[in-house]
Amino acid sequence: MRVEVSLLDVAVFFVIALSLAYGVRKGAPFALAAVPALAVYVVLAQFLPIHENPWLGTVLAVILGVGSGALSQLVPLPRFSSMTEGVIGGVGGVIWGLFLAVCIWVSFPAQYKASTGSLQYPSDRISDLVAQSIEDSGFAQPLFNWVIKNPAIQRIFPPNLQ
Repeated sequence: MRVEVSLLDVAVFFVIALSLAYGVRKGAPFALAAVPALAVYVVLAQFLPIHENPWLGTVLAVILGVGSGALSQLVPLPRFSSMTEGVIGGVGGVIWGLFLAVCIWVSFPAQYKASTGSLQYPSDRISDLVAQSIEDSGFAQPLFNWVIKNPAIQRIFPPNLQ
């Protein structure tokens, strides 16, 4: 099986790497703060208009991740060795990075095609460079299809339907 990597994938992998580095830097408190931040995101996703603008969901996820990382330093936890702190924080960073990755991959617009009766992802209304990057991605289309087929997941990662 061959998976192509597009410019979009490279950008998303960079986001995952940044999340990992941030988690390693912040340590165990960040990993513990990531869980409540994800819960807050899921709750806020039900009330904010992220279905109308999915990029709002991505921005909200970034803010919650950085905010939880900053607030986590205020929680008095026993400190582990530097190596253990880095590993635990790295796990939290990877989890947060993967969450951001899915937000980004499914946030691009799709449109309903009346002629075929199906969704077209990506939409014809976005630039050719971005559309080509999405089409070349080995991750964007499968993740979009997964979100479309799961109504519960759509509430967390709303697709951008036009």
